[in-house]
Amino acid sequence: MIEDRFGDSLPSMEELAAILREEPFCRAFRPEKEAAYPPPASFSSAPPLPASTAVTNPFDFPHSAAIPSLRQPVSRVRRLLWALEDLLFFWLCVTLVSGAVLFTASREPGKSFLGYTIFIAKTQSMAPAQDGSSLPGGFSQGAAILAQRCLPEEIEINDVITFNADAANKSAAYLTERVVEIKEELDGKLGLFFVTKGDASLQESRSISGKQLVGRKIASVPLLGTLLQRMCERPVPSYAMLACFFAVLVLLRFFSLHKRKGY
Repeated sequence: MIEDRFGDSLPSMEELAAILREEPFCRAFRPEKEAAYPPPASFSSAPPLPASTAVTNPFDFPHSAAIPSLRQPVSRVRRLLWALEDLLFFWLCVTLVSGAVLFTASREPGKSFLGYTIFIAKTQSMAPAQDGSSLPGGFSQGAAILAQRCLPEEIEINDVITFNADAANKSAAYLTERVVEIKEELDGKLGLFFVTKGDASLQESRSISGKQLVGRKIASVPLLGTLLQRMCERPVPSYAMLACFFAVLVLLRFFSLHKRKGY
């Protein structure tokens, strides 16, 4: 419409204002039309919110309270499992690390930890027979023998026991053999005596007193004894292995705690 009136020439400001006042889309702003088109109500004139829905935080809208939380409540069973996991973790760290340091640093041959002693089989005297005819409980050379301390009265026939080879010298070698007979008298002496012999040993049986008993064999791990012996001979690499093992435990613990945050 402006082009039809003025063509290529530009209108002045007064002429342009007069044209805008005459256009239909500007009638709402004319003084005589203000009553027909009242301005919108301002936010200040809006009625206040009820006390139950009053908003104290500008980012806390009333409808946000109706949105359910995505985090589910933790049950008592899960909390109990987490407590048991924490207890097991700390017990494992203290037991394994202190036990490994004890067996690595100590030079005592009969050292024990929590009533258990580890020995290394250096002969084939208790090697099981190839045809499987030997009694259970045998082990081969290089195996690690776990013996539990017990009273002489608890030993029975066919038990595999570890004992001191010399009753007068406690620093003598330790032997692990099977009990083949139990006596209450030996060479005129009363007491509790054991007659032992290795399953694969060619030597004759020997008799020992209950005072020479160290413990009863409860388990054996093949080739682990050789590894433990080398760890004792080289403590620095052994401590490095212990540090790596402890780091793995800490990482597993970290991932476990991180997983709990999802509950």
